[in-house]
Amino acid sequence: MKFQLPSIFTLAVLLSLGSTVATSQSQSELRGEGVVVAFHKQWRHPVTPYSSKGTGTPADIWIIRVDRWLTGSIEGRYFLVQYSLYERAVSDREIKQQLRFRVRKTQPGDGPQPCQGMTRVNSSPPFKLRPMQLSDFRRTEAGRSDAIPQLKELSCLIAEKPPTVATPNLEPKGGAQPTPTTR
Repeated sequence: MKFQLPSIFTLAVLLSLGSTVATSQSQSELRGEGVVVAFHKQWRHPVTPYSSKGTGTPADIWIIRVDRWLTGSIEGRYFLVQYSLYERAVSDREIKQQLRFRVRKTQPGDGPQPCQGMTRVNSSPPFKLRPMQLSDFRRTEAGRSDAIPQLKELSCLIAEKPPTVATPNLEPKGGAQPTPTTR
């Protein structure tokens, strides 16, 4: 019995540490629903690019509008997002729809952040670079009439998982049932 007591204690400590780690990971991930209002013209990948050269991960850079937060929240409505294509690219069809984003704030280990990003001026080597500007982005249909703040005013977020298309709520507002139509 003397040996069981320390092992039960050890198990309890390990379980509490595991739940603490899981809680901190889930708190760092934010989930929101909204749309991509613009994407960087040079960084858009509607299909996952194949590259046998280099070790970098291709990425899209978007400006998103979050219409509502599902978990957590950040001040502001518009955000600059770097989506790393670890899993797959987001198609042209998907990018036009209402999406659910899983994002996190940038961390010191993320390397160069898209918010301070540079863009190429010319397309052939040697490349000349300049800071990104709002004119480097192409607006989507959803963002055509949005008054997007200047890039330096946007918070920077990272997306490592592709967004999912938000399914429209089919229930009418106010809980009323649809009236059947008669012919």
